[in-house]
Amino acid sequence: MSYCIELDHERHLIRQTASDIFTEYESWDAIGRIKAMPEFPDYGLVLDFRPARRLTLSCDHLEHLARRIGTEIPVCARALLVNEKDRETAELFARAACRGFESVRLFDDLEDAVFWAGRVPVAA
Repeated sequence: MSYCIELDHERHLIRQTASDIFTEYESWDAIGRIKAMPEFPDYGLVLDFRPARRLTLSCDHLEHLARRIGTEIPVCARALLVNEKDRETAELFARAACRGFESVRLFDDLEDAVFWAGRVPVAA
């Protein structure tokens, strides 16, 4: 598996980090694992693709994946971290997943992405 998923309870974030070669199968697997987490969808989501050597996702797959994320993960903030070489692919994904909402944004800095997607719990 060329990704890992971490929880940041302090910032209310789920962070997925891709590594090596990130495939279509792994993208489906990751969505399933994230949806099964009890913290979902109350936590923001940071998808970090910067460590991946290569994203092997076709345009058709990106469109289908974005549609699935848009309907199955509709309420949480989603920050995508990408390298310059994958920026065009990520922009296509973000446009398709967004569908008129401001819930998907691209970043190249981790702290900016965490700040945007993270949610600080409200004290009771």
